[in-house]
Amino acid sequence: MRLGDNIRTRREDKGLTLTELAQRCGISKGYLSQVERNEVERPSAEVLYQVALYLDTSIAELLGKPTFRSDPRPDISDSLKEFAAREQLSEQELAELAQVRHRGKQPQSVEDWAFMYRALRAAVGN
Repeated sequence: MRLGDNIRTRREDKGLTLTELAQRCGISKGYLSQVERNEVERPSAEVLYQVALYLDTSIAELLGKPTFRSDPRPDISDSLKEFAAREQLSEQELAELAQVRHRGKQPQSVEDWAFMYRALRAAVGN
């Protein structure tokens, strides 16, 4: 989906009219209409910020880009649980390590987790 399509879809999902969103964002209804029809090639960062704010989303999501969010309850693999127990990691350390991805993937074995953990510790100086 293109930017304008994403904005329109999110606006409609929120039950907002074009006029309501434009007023909240401090822009004209006509300009917002042009953005939604993908007639504006590059809306300003301020406009995108305001639209994202009132649509309760992020600029990245409006642009259709991947976002990375901190998951309060990440999935923890058995190999990571085993590694964490062996290293006596705290719950916080375990949760942080569970969010580690390299090219979208996590380590698969206890040995891989140990390597990743050592590399991260070396990178941050611990």
